[in-house]
Amino acid sequence: MRSAGLIVLFIIAMMSFFSCGDKESVTGNTPSYFNIADYFASESGRLEKGNFRLEKTIEGKDTVEIKIIDTPDWKSELEPFSKATLGNNPAMFYLADTFFNDNAQHVTYSARDSVTPLRSVTAYGNMENPDSILFIRKVSNMYYQSFDTMFYSPGRYLIRVKSAARVGKDTEFRLSGIILPPSIQP
Repeated sequence: MRSAGLIVLFIIAMMSFFSCGDKESVTGNTPSYFNIADYFASESGRLEKGNFRLEKTIEGKDTVEIKIIDTPDWKSELEPFSKATLGNNPAMFYLADTFFNDNAQHVTYSARDSVTPLRSVTAYGNMENPDSILFIRKVSNMYYQSFDTMFYSPGRYLIRVKSAARVGKDTEFRLSGIILPPSIQP
């Protein structure tokens, strides 16, 4: 009975020893996740404030439509990107992997399972102000399969959607935008 008490005391002492570690070192190893919604809210504000224009191209199966928009609603134009968030608890659903290429930092967030629709997000460059961001979304269920890629950089964006319905017509389109400087007024 006395040895059982010593074992319990030893376990309690070890637990308190390991739980009283330096909090900074624990949180320092936790990856910080890129806040997609905040980034695109900032981008839409920047583009709105700078009076940037937009050349928008929509390509369907047999059609191409190009339109220049002098005063785009940047919040709605960037909405597909801002809605592609990692969620409230990204560490639970995504693995973060940081790598360096050509002296630039890249961070990829990959879904931990095969059912999370947003499969991966890769941010290239500085995490506060990335050079570009690539999103890959995949949905597969009993009704349809969809594979979407979205790319954004401060000067342009591209959204490509391919979906195959179990019943009905397959869909494929491409939406691209080139961010143009403000028009010069005489």
